[in-house]
Amino acid sequence: MRDHKSNTRRKVVFLLFLILLYSQGLKGNINIRKSEGLKKAFDFELVNQNSQSVRLNQFQGKHVVLGFFYTRCGMPKMCPLTTKKFRQLQELGNSSGLEDRMVLLLVTFDPEFDVPGILKKYANMYNAKTDNWHFLTGTVVRITEVCQEYGIVHEDQESGQIRHSMITYLIDTEGYIKKFYVGQNWTPEELKKQIIANQKPNKSKGRK
Repeated sequence: MRDHKSNTRRKVVFLLFLILLYSQGLKGNINIRKSEGLKKAFDFELVNQNSQSVRLNQFQGKHVVLGFFYTRCGMPKMCPLTTKKFRQLQELGNSSGLEDRMVLLLVTFDPEFDVPGILKKYANMYNAKTDNWHFLTGTVVRITEVCQEYGIVHEDQESGQIRHSMITYLIDTEGYIKKFYVGQNWTPEELKKQIIANQKPNKSKGRK
C-alpha cells in the first residue's frame, strides 16, 4: 500500500512539473547551471539488445544521452521520432569524432514485450550502430524504478498502446544531469553542439 501511494505521489508531482513548464512558456529544454546544483544521475543496471549487462556508471568520462521509448509505439511523433533523432545524433556525433566520447541509451518501458531479441530487431530496423548505442530492457521492477527516478510516467491503454511522458537527458562526463528536454523540443544538431561545448580540453580523443 505504501509503495502504491509513493508511486502515485511521484506521478502527481511530475505531472504538476510538466504543467508548470508549459504554463511558464518554456520550450521544453532546461539547462542546469552548476550554481543551481547539478543532480547526480540515478545509476541503474539493465540489459541491452545483445543480452549484455549495461550500467550507467560504466560510461564515466563520456557524455550520455538518455531517452525512453517502446518498440510498439504507434505514434509517429513520439517514440519513432525519438529513435530517428537518436540515429541522426549518432551519425552527427560519429562524423564529428565523438564516437568514443558519446553514448546513447534508450530504455523501454514495455519490458515484458521488449526483450533483447525484439530490441535487436528494432535496432537493426533503424540501422543503429550499437558500438555506442544501447537499447535497454530489464525486469518490470527495475524498469519501473528507472522510470520513476527519471520522471517518466507511463500508463497502459485499452488499445494496447502506452500513454507516456517524454524526457531526454544529457548526462555529463562526471555522471551529472547537465540538461534535459521535455517532449520533442530538441534537435540532433543542437545536442551535438552541446556535447562538443561540454568537452574538456584535456580529454584524450582515444579514450574508450
